[in-house]
Amino acid sequence: MAYKYSSSYNKEHMARIVGNSLSISTKASIEICNNLRNKTVGRAKTILKDAMNLRVPILFTRFTNGAGHKRGIGAGKYPVNAAKEILKIIEAVEANAQFKGLNTSNLQICHISAQNAGNVWRYGRHRRRKMKRTHIEVVVKEGEKKKAAEVKKPVAKTGEKKPEAKVEQKSVEKTETKPEVKAPEKKEVSLDKKPEAPEKKPDAPKPEAPEKKEETKEPAEKKTEAKND
Repeated sequence: MAYKYSSSYNKEHMARIVGNSLSISTKASIEICNNLRNKTVGRAKTILKDAMNLRVPILFTRFTNGAGHKRGIGAGKYPVNAAKEILKIIEAVEANAQFKGLNTSNLQICHISAQNAGNVWRYGRHRRRKMKRTHIEVVVKEGEKKKAAEVKKPVAKTGEKKPEAKVEQKSVEKTETKPEVKAPEKKEVSLDKKPEAPEKKPDAPKPEAPEKKEETKEPAEKKTEAKND
């Protein structure tokens, strides 16, 4: 008989696995699943390994009977056996996602649950005691970061123009005021009257030439007197 999962499933973007009748405590498995739900696969591995190595306890909120107080957490335990089996299940579902071609670097646990399986009686000297059996369901999907990267922005057509953003110009008051410069007044010129000719300046007096000395023509007069004689 095929196993029926208790969650929705998308074959393209999800991977899943189930552990049937694991010999672990159902109560401890429920508390571990509550701590791992909606976390990434890498984060879930570190939580389980820390609990196995007795470094960081698992927070117990429902089945707190016998759970001692842990520093910074409250009621907590170190369920080593349950952590080992659930770690194997998470590694197996990661391998299934890799086989399907999903991005294993950003896998997220979208569904994980622990259900009570059929308890059988022990045999031998431990008779009249029931064994612990638990089903573990794990469903992982690609993280939201990959989906956001795949969405392409709409490309604007060449014919359409984008609306121009309006920029409000804020008036800035200046403290320093510059002195006003008056423009030169323009004189009106009537077209009927002819423009007056500019007044001529009086000519500067020319320097007088130096007086030439009269040459004495005595030898010429002497020659005329000689001819008359």
